[in-house]
Amino acid sequence: MTDGFGKGCHLHLIDGSAFIFRAYHALPPLTRKSDGLPIGAVAGFANMIYRYIEEAKGDDAPTHAAVIFDHSSKTFRNEIFPDYKANRPRAAGRSTPAISADP
Repeated sequence: MTDGFGKGCHLHLIDGSAFIFRAYHALPPLTRKSDGLPIGAVAGFANMIYRYIEEAKGDDAPTHAAVIFDHSSKTFRNEIFPDYKANRPRAAGRSTPAISADP
């Protein structure tokens, strides 16, 4: 790994919102034993990011990565494509508290 970003470096941008969405809908409910806080999507998200970085091999493997999240309200994407996220079901509240919880 290098100290900076330059020739030979590869920045991978990861769609964090898509990873959270996949983790939320693909995994069974998982709660923290101490207080029942839903953590399934967060645990799945962390595992997916870890796996993505660990399995990236070859000449285009990331030397740097950034996770990008959609803004929760309407964005420029909605202006460009009005049906953006039109078929995406809303989270049923099962994991959203863990995503927005204070540490």
